[in-house]
Amino acid sequence: MHQGTRHFIHDHENIQEKYYTFNESAKEIHESCQCTHYGTSNAAENYKNYRFGNHRDASNEALNLDTPKIGNTGKEPYKYKDCGNFLYMCSKISQNQKPHTGKQDYKNTEYETSFESNTETKVKDTDCRKHPHQCMECGKHFKTHSSLTMHQRSHTREKPYKCTKCNESFLQFSQFNVHYRICCRKNPYKCTECGKCFYYLSTFQTHFRIHTGEKPYKCSKCGKSLTTKHNLIIHQRIHTGEKPYKCSECGKSLTTKHNLRNHQRIHTGEKPYKCNECDISLITKHSLIIHQRIHTGEKPYKCSECDRSLTTKRNLRNHQRIHTGEKPYKCSECEKSFSNKDNLRIHQRIHTGEKPYKCSECDKSFYKKDHLRSHQRIHTGEKPYKCGECDKSLTSKRNLRNHQRIHTGEKPYKCSEYDKSFSNKDNLTAHQRIHTGEKP
Repeated sequence: MHQGTRHFIHDHENIQEKYYTFNESAKEIHESCQCTHYGTSNAAENYKNYRFGNHRDASNEALNLDTPKIGNTGKEPYKYKDCGNFLYMCSKISQNQKPHTGKQDYKNTEYETSFESNTETKVKDTDCRKHPHQCMECGKHFKTHSSLTMHQRSHTREKPYKCTKCNESFLQFSQFNVHYRICCRKNPYKCTECGKCFYYLSTFQTHFRIHTGEKPYKCSKCGKSLTTKHNLIIHQRIHTGEKPYKCSECGKSLTTKHNLRNHQRIHTGEKPYKCNECDISLITKHSLIIHQRIHTGEKPYKCSECDRSLTTKRNLRNHQRIHTGEKPYKCSECEKSFSNKDNLRIHQRIHTGEKPYKCSECDKSFYKKDHLRSHQRIHTGEKPYKCGECDKSLTSKRNLRNHQRIHTGEKPYKCSEYDKSFSNKDNLTAHQRIHTGEKP
């Protein structure tokens, strides 16, 4: 080993033994480095290996190398317990020797530049794959197109969400939604057509289709169009026959949860909707709305054939079948057909003998609710239907209609056997028994 190197190691041992101060040891190292002109290749090679990831092998070689004895001292070279410190010292020696030896550290500048460039390219490629949507203004990347669109508004300053109450605009819908709930907590969405208010935008949009007539959801089976996807799903159960909601009391199945809830009130007797005019209570809100038209006289559904007005859309549909002659509901017992499902169900009670409507006064039973209601007026003496011609009062609307034909002379019920007509259906039925021999 070169004399300068031995001098450095010997001085370091003296530092360990005599507890020199840091400044003094630094001076010794500096002096020893200045007087060294030879034997630096090993130290430089160790530093190179340490820098490029082989520092473990280099440190092992530095600690385990069988170095010959130094001069005539008989002393073994000092072995560093901390290989990191040893390599750090060697690197400092190598760097300080450059002015004297003219040698440069081994450094693969081309490899390092290429490595850094490739790494940066790979990172950028990965980033682009994960965030493919780039802003043309600032170069930022985004994962989704919606995120990019929202970001671009920071450049354009566009605020598409406007509050109709205070005209304040917002960059994001979430900001607009929070503002709306704070400033207009109750029913913030108001219909400009009818003045009805809604809390949720989706409900408002669905409602507005009533005014526009828009029905974007079409049934693939019958071509019927509906305003909402939910209504389409329910409608399609007519074709599939699916009735997923079953009553736990009677086992009846229904198409919707709403219908099941209303049906269960038949068993519980609950009638939560009460009329303010006559104190009658009803099972559903829809039934209450229809009932209130009796008091208001409202008949919003008008027939295009005869200008007759009716209280419900369902009644209008059933009425229009009088003009078309359509009777889609057929009895399986006698093959008699009816224009609506309710009339078929009532008719079938003739075959089954079912009379579900029972009078609480005289225990007489009826297969129609209207018949029970008319019968009960015998006990109460009520006759709410008054003739405009002769001031006669009657217990039912049907009886009033039959009575009025006396004044008009109308006889719409004609016998198929003889050319004889009658003012009401009951008289025709009684007459036909002459031909059939049937006994009532």
